[in-house]
Amino acid sequence: MGYYQRQYIIMKKLLKLLVFTTLLSCNSQTKNNKETIEQTIKKEQIMQPKDSITRKNSKEKLNIKKYNEEKGKQGYDDEYHFELDDKTKIRQYYSEKYYEVRKKENFPISENIVYYKNGNVHIITTNFNRDVISFQKQYNDKGELIKETNYDLPFKLSFDDIRKIVFKTKKVDIFDTRQAVALRHTGNPETALPLPYYQIFVLKQHPNGDLEPISGFLLDAETGEEFNPEKEAREKNLFKSYNGKDYTEEEWETFEKTDEYKTQYKKGKEEWDKKSFWDKLSGN
Repeated sequence: MGYYQRQYIIMKKLLKLLVFTTLLSCNSQTKNNKETIEQTIKKEQIMQPKDSITRKNSKEKLNIKKYNEEKGKQGYDDEYHFELDDKTKIRQYYSEKYYEVRKKENFPISENIVYYKNGNVHIITTNFNRDVISFQKQYNDKGELIKETNYDLPFKLSFDDIRKIVFKTKKVDIFDTRQAVALRHTGNPETALPLPYYQIFVLKQHPNGDLEPISGFLLDAETGEEFNPEKEAREKNLFKSYNGKDYTEEEWETFEKTDEYKTQYKKGKEEWDKKSFWDKLSGN
């Protein structure tokens, strides 16, 4: 089952929940919604800035001696876990190269570093949940910057912008992973989701700490406006989506007669349906 099909199925199920939940939606937005969103982004101080993680200095080498001395002492085989004064948690491990992950509890932004065997930084990547954001930087083994890739280019609005919009309209903070999970997608021209968009899952935290998705919605990555993919699909006379392609009802009936449907699709759907929400979200 293709990636976009999996995302479409998740959103289709979550959107049904909107019938039974009360969320501020398009009904609360005026005809000048786009102007309101821009004003929100530029003028309104909705929330105090949330502390981010301590970033890696690209000139700072990995202390391999320290790693070898400390690995395994925190209860994780071949891993060294420690915490900085600002509560940034650091996990270091080795698998052909040295790796490091920096993150904070209940905070979606993390930094992932790959090191050369000499301890110099090879690649620095910043993630928002599972999505790569900002610039990924790559260095040679002498520590010289050789490549930068900007992963924000397809998206007019950033996660910071979306944070303000969602907090304004839903009273949910996507920078708190106990409240929501926010993802973004570049879109697929062959589907009902052709343009870049953000995907938000609103969460409920139970007394035992478990998190459960209770609703979901999509936001246009250019305007920040909420939209419904099922409506888009109906307008395009689309019936189902599979493996990055949308089908009309007639096309789907033809597809159901193929060997691919009988083997790959049905088997993949059965395996997918058995997964938990979090496994589906992580792609496991």
